[in-house]
Amino acid sequence: MTHLKAQDKLVPFSYGLKFGVSVSDVQGAEELNYLRAEILAGVQAEYKFNKKISIKPELIYTRQGSVNRGNSNGTQFDNTLRLDYLNLPILFKYYLTEGLALELGPRMSYLINAQYKTIVGPESSILEISKQF
Repeated sequence: MTHLKAQDKLVPFSYGLKFGVSVSDVQGAEELNYLRAEILAGVQAEYKFNKKISIKPELIYTRQGSVNRGNSNGTQFDNTLRLDYLNLPILFKYYLTEGLALELGPRMSYLINAQYKTIVGPESSILEISKQF
């Protein structure tokens, strides 16, 4: 007797949305020494060559940076670096088992926006620093 299962059929192409949280930090900046959690969102697709190997391009928007908040001599301050990127990873996937895969590949990133915001007491300033990167 032969049984056919829907899971045995290879679906070669799939796509979907991707949402998550990105946690980042900027090294080498003493005034920005805390992690920053921000959103990431985008689209992804996957083409399966067979049951073990596939390619998965993604187009992802991420916001990264670092932050430092505190109190200096009785004055509240807030320094924030905000970096907005558009990322294009092209991942090659190798499925170890169903539902578990290794991903490896290059990622190209384009800096869309870079801002440094400083708030000291009641005063604030925002610097556009995209050209410095």
